[in-house]
Amino acid sequence: MRALVADPPRQFVEIDIPRGLGALQTVVRGGIEVVYLGRDDIGLVINEESLLNGSMPNREANRLFRRVIGYGNLLCGPVMIVGQDGDEFTDVPSAVAEMVRLGSADAFARSVRPG
Repeated sequence: MRALVADPPRQFVEIDIPRGLGALQTVVRGGIEVVYLGRDDIGLVINEESLLNGSMPNREANRLFRRVIGYGNLLCGPVMIVGQDGDEFTDVPSAVAEMVRLGSADAFARSVRPG
């Protein structure tokens, strides 16, 4: 499965991981929590205890998603962007991967919250 991951202090990179819960847990180093961004086809996978376990704030993810998730939230530790099809995780959509690769927070925010 194609995903994007930012592991502090690094920027987002594309990775290929096996499908399944175990692979997701390995990347985020623990139990997962999915943050939904207002689109049915993507989600953020984070460590469910990242605010409690001493994980570094993820500047890259916070910079990109702050306009979407709100200024009161903080993403820490590895953050993975995956595609979604119902309850299944899928490849991250190519258009989303390109926006993230270009670091286009404005374009990403518009794609999640049109208008």
